[in-house]
Amino acid sequence: MKQYLQLFKYLKEFAKLRNKVIRNIKQYDYVFLDAIPNNDFFYNTVKTDDKKDFWLKLKKPEEPQEPIKPQIETPKELINWLEDLYNEDNDPIIKTEIEHNEVTLFLDDKPELKEKLNNYIDNHWTGDLSQYQVKHQEYQQQKARYDKKLIKYTKLFKLYQQFFKFYEELKNNSETHELIIVVGLFNHQQNNDSLKHI
Repeated sequence: MKQYLQLFKYLKEFAKLRNKVIRNIKQYDYVFLDAIPNNDFFYNTVKTDDKKDFWLKLKKPEEPQEPIKPQIETPKELINWLEDLYNEDNDPIIKTEIEHNEVTLFLDDKPELKEKLNNYIDNHWTGDLSQYQVKHQEYQQQKARYDKKLIKYTKLFKLYQQFFKFYEELKNNSETHELIIVVGLFNHQQNNDSLKHI
């Protein structure tokens, strides 16, 4: 009988060497259920009365589409020759020369282009600028909504990545890893702090 007790004690101590006692959940990869929302991408049974046959379900969140910043609709052949197109207090400045395909172009060599530039400033630029300002106001409202959506998306995507990491680790280490859902937390502070799931 004594030999059996010694063998049992040996096996118990050997198991302790292989299975380290976890006294703090921070030694795990963990997520609190309360941190997981219930929405179009995540189902969390803790956050809803609509109970299903599973506790959690996560779908990859969709990244919001950033609105396109508007530009003034100046003709392409003219835009490189103009500066300060967005300054409503002063007319645009016409450049006397530009670099194009590593070649310097001079406006004095292009009298027809110079006429088009002056005609655009006198007859069309004010209208194009007004249209741009309307579009820019709409863009600012869209950008504000986008920024709010992006903050929500970033939080959701971070959660999704955590669970995807759990999934990959379980798939690749099914013999040594397990996924545990617990319903309590034991917090004991005396000598060695303990913060364990129960």
